[in-house]
Amino acid sequence: MQLTGFIQSLITDGTVTVAGDVRMPGDEDSSRVSSLLGAAHGIDSGHLAGEAPAFDGKAAHWAAAILYRAIQCHFLRYLTDEKVISLLPDYDGEVTPEAIYSADLMLRHLPAFFHLVRHTTPGDVLLHRLKSIAAAWPLSSVGINTDEAVNPAAVMQHPSLRMLYIDRIIATKDTTRCQHPDILRAVQEVIGDHESVYWPGFSLQS
Repeated sequence: MQLTGFIQSLITDGTVTVAGDVRMPGDEDSSRVSSLLGAAHGIDSGHLAGEAPAFDGKAAHWAAAILYRAIQCHFLRYLTDEKVISLLPDYDGEVTPEAIYSADLMLRHLPAFFHLVRHTTPGDVLLHRLKSIAAAWPLSSVGINTDEAVNPAAVMQHPSLRMLYIDRIIATKDTTRCQHPDILRAVQEVIGDHESVYWPGFSLQS
């Protein structure tokens, strides 16, 4: 299955299918991927509080490919550890608010996939690679214990991303993210006097 079909299925009904080999899609598919992700950004940004960061096609395309490849690596058990690592490279662009939000169009599905991998193949090299990716993209990885320091500065500096990040932390009750003092204060500000509604026992855990 080409990357466009993967993205379309994930966006519309939450299901995915990946190819049984790791060949790269052609240039035509790359162009269609950018158009599809750009349209997804336009729809999603309408639901974001405040002004959304502009679309960054490079970051969005990288994130879609990473998620696609990660799922392939989970099911194609013949792949060597070295091959898995090579198929999941770090992003080589600047991590701006635009890149963070555009990558999140796909990477927001990372936590669900991460927990699947953790329960089925806990010692797999894929899990360690996913943790590294999660640490580098904190907005998209709420709920994942990365075992690495997470720097949320770029997220917190953008008002809309900051609000989205804090909302996700509260929704998942991710206490590990609250170990960062700026995050803890932001969560406290949002919860206010409504701890019993939004996060029962939060003051005891933080």
